[in-house]
Parts: sequence; structure tokens; C-alpha cells
Amino acid sequence: MLNKRISKNAVLTVAVLLISLAGCIGLKPITFTNIEGPIEPTIVVKKEYSYQEMLKVIKGAESSLWICDIKYKDSLSDEVTPGIVTTILQAEQRGVDVRIMHRETGELWLNKLRRSGTVNILVPPCESRMVRKKSRYVIADKKTVFVQDDKVDHRPRIIRHYSRVGNYITDFQERWGESEKRIKKYH
Repeated sequence: MLNKRISKNAVLTVAVLLISLAGCIGLKPITFTNIEGPIEPTIVVKKEYSYQEMLKVIKGAESSLWICDIKYKDSLSDEVTPGIVTTILQAEQRGVDVRIMHRETGELWLNKLRRSGTVNILVPPCESRMVRKKSRYVIADKKTVFVQDDKVDHRPRIIRHYSRVGNYITDFQERWGESEKRIKKYH
């Protein structure tokens, strides 16, 4: 047991010595992560509050708002409480770049937005390859993602971790690009 302690301490001492020696020689210190901004934990949202949390993310968007395949039930009209249609239209009026991609055309809120004629809505053609078929999310300002549902975890959550948000941004851009190509192909 004494030998294990000595060997652990000896390894630590050698590591510290090598790091300080590398600094004296002018070598760059080793960095294990390259993360921009603070690391924030993922916030899991209770399902009964998920619509309110999603609307908060949409309201907080300042430059871009990308919505992918979300489900929203209009249980109350927009006149009673500002729902998703009003919130998205307000974001667009603020100058936010709003892009909505949705596989289903029967969503009530989506049809209301389509009638407004202002929001950039893309409905991919039938049988288009979606990168993650079960993934439903909202990206605000390329910094915050509200995940409504995906294959990994079916619980709603808010993600602000830089690399994980980047995965959703890449997913959305790939879906958007492929959907545009498929639509051009059919026209």
C-alpha cells in the first residue's frame, strides 16, 4: 500500500516537473478542451411546462430562430395567451431571421403562419431523407437549443453547451440544404 502512494505521488511530481519544464522551454501548454463561452448544464424541462419553455426560447431570439419539426397544440387561441404564431411573428417583426422546417403540413399553427405569408417555411417533399427523423427542436441565436423530442432522450430540455448546440445547427443546415435541393428537383 505504501508503494502505491509513493508511485502516485512520484507520477504527480514528474507531471508537474514536465509541465513547468515545457513552460520554460517555450512549449505551449496542453489544453484538453476548446470550448467557447461558459459551460452550462442541460436543463431538463417537465413535459407540462415544455410549451412555455419553448415560447421563452423563441421570445429570447435576437438574430436567428430556426425551428425544426416541432409539435404544438393550440389549446387556447392566440388572443387569450400569446401562442406560438404570435410569438414567431413578433420575432420576425424584430428582424430575427426565422426559418421553419416541418415535415407535416397539417399542423394548425403552421397553417396560420403560412397564411401570414411572411415567415420562411420549408416543407420537404415526401420521402426526403431527414438527418434525424425523430428530432424536434428550436435553435435561438445559434446559442440555445430547446429540444422537444429526439431519439436519445424523449424528455424536453434546454441546451446551451457550445459543442452540443453546434450539432443541432449542423443538423438543421443539412436538412435545410437537402430540402431545398429536393424542392428544386421537383419544380
